[in-house]
Amino acid sequence: MIEVIAAVTIFAAAQDVIGADVSGSRRWRVALEGSGGAIAFLATTRTADTREVVLMTTAWLADRPGGTAVLSQRFFEHTIDCAALTQAQTGFGRTDPPPRRWTPADGPPLSRQVPVPAPVQPNTAMAIIAEAVCRDGAPDLIEIEGEWPEVSRALRQRVEASRAAAAEQ
Repeated sequence: MIEVIAAVTIFAAAQDVIGADVSGSRRWRVALEGSGGAIAFLATTRTADTREVVLMTTAWLADRPGGTAVLSQRFFEHTIDCAALTQAQTGFGRTDPPPRRWTPADGPPLSRQVPVPAPVQPNTAMAIIAEAVCRDGAPDLIEIEGEWPEVSRALRQRVEASRAAAAEQ
């Protein structure tokens, strides 16, 4: 019984928190996709000049150069200033298990840092995301609809299939 309680405590402690509301079925858009990984995003809040977005990244990563790459997923929260065309990372964490919504009772989120705005660089995933959320551009982006675990699984499957197809060529 003590082992079960310890395992549940460790599992709960390993769950990251997220400031944005990502509960329920949502429509995510894929900004970038290839055999090396994918980046999907969800616009969560909108004010006059700013947009809050959550990015779910899926990428093949190796722990060292020449090492075996494993598929890894993380989420990042960003604020995009549409007027200044800048962005700042405001949070991050693991995608599995799905993050739980942060509440003030949690104290300051461990993943939060003081955001430092940086220009959105052209020809990047963030430029595609900024175009989509600030100017309602990029209408041809692939959409994945579902709850967090479904979107996470769909991105993994898409990246694995893309890598397998690239290996066959």
